[in-house]
Amino acid sequence: MNELVKKKDGDVPFIDICYGLYLFVDRLYKILIQRKAEDVLFFAREGQLLKEMFDFYQSTLVDEKKIKSHYLKVSRRSTFLLSLGPLHQEGFDVLFRQYRRISILDFLKSLDLVDSAELFAREMGVGVDTLAEVSSDLPTDKRFLKMLQLPAFQDAYESQRLERSFAFSEYVKSLLGATELPTDLHVVDVGWKGSIQDNVYHWFSKEKGSGAKVHGYYVGLIAPGATTAENTKAGLLFSSTEGRTPGFHVFNENRSLYEVILHADHGSARRYIFSKSAGVSVIEDEVTDAAMIAEFIRPVSRDLMVKFKKLAVTMSAAKLSDGELLKLAMSRHGRMVFNPTKKEIEWIFSVSHVENFGVFEESSFGGEEKSVPFLKKIKFTWNLVLLRRPSQLGFWPWLTIRRNAVPGMASVYEFVRIRQSRVNPENGAG
Repeated sequence: MNELVKKKDGDVPFIDICYGLYLFVDRLYKILIQRKAEDVLFFAREGQLLKEMFDFYQSTLVDEKKIKSHYLKVSRRSTFLLSLGPLHQEGFDVLFRQYRRISILDFLKSLDLVDSAELFAREMGVGVDTLAEVSSDLPTDKRFLKMLQLPAFQDAYESQRLERSFAFSEYVKSLLGATELPTDLHVVDVGWKGSIQDNVYHWFSKEKGSGAKVHGYYVGLIAPGATTAENTKAGLLFSSTEGRTPGFHVFNENRSLYEVILHADHGSARRYIFSKSAGVSVIEDEVTDAAMIAEFIRPVSRDLMVKFKKLAVTMSAAKLSDGELLKLAMSRHGRMVFNPTKKEIEWIFSVSHVENFGVFEESSFGGEEKSVPFLKKIKFTWNLVLLRRPSQLGFWPWLTIRRNAVPGMASVYEFVRIRQSRVNPENGAG
């Protein structure tokens, strides 16, 4: 194990994330066994590599029960409409609690009803360009409320809601190799609120009634969403929903790392179609960032999987306790997020992220480092000390502080976060 930790990995950016991901997979297997799960569904798209890791982890087990894993192509968009009820009962809270300043066209894209946008615009007596105008508060916008009253919209909404719900049911059954849906679903995703799980639960409860249960397992969980006794969630590597777990401030620093490195090689799911001749088809977005994935992400995830396999084989013999594993994972993850190499910083700034629910836009994680005047650094540091404007710390607080605060403040931030995350290696407790 010491040789594996010390081994140089050809300067692969952020490869040390494998230690935390191994701990997650180890905990995932154990909790699934404890709950007597027979099948587990990994949500697209980050679940693609997580499933591969889970399957290899199980291959290292000797004479122990194996759990059947399945890859479910889902997204917030593909599960949104089928999770909803009849139109007269809907306030679209799942969308509007996060996105209110959006256009009617964004709303239709989120339901994947955008193919009918021209028809709706014509019946409203406006051009399609009008539907693309951003509203300051869409739920109360007069044009939006008018569209909801259109017979064409109501027909499209209801027919697609029912058709996609049926198709999704057939899709899940086909993956599980079952003729009927089970009463319990065990699902896995990267995090952070479990919005897709909430959609799946709302759909599932309509399909199976009050006995339906969905159990979600996440790398990290920072908000409970629509958690209930029947829709449970657990952040297995880190969580802040019921108090911060040991190591939280280390693993939560720059969560974008998980999303980028675990990026799948296919487009985001849009909707489900069923036909008797072809069965279920999953309609996906075109992969517009294929070049970025091939050049930056795939080489890293490929080397990460090689390292993970070596770690899993080593761990099958090492038998470290959960607390010892946690201490190791924290140490290696802390190295990445509080002492990254120049290559790692350049790498994270070379990739981008595409939003495909609520808003539909591509955003990068940053750019070249620029010199900040010393007076601005003093002002930034003063606001930081007074805990003002925490939102300005961005997706990677340590790097923002290193760039914008006076020298030494990034080290102070690291010291505080490490101290807040200290654990007892015997039992994993803080």
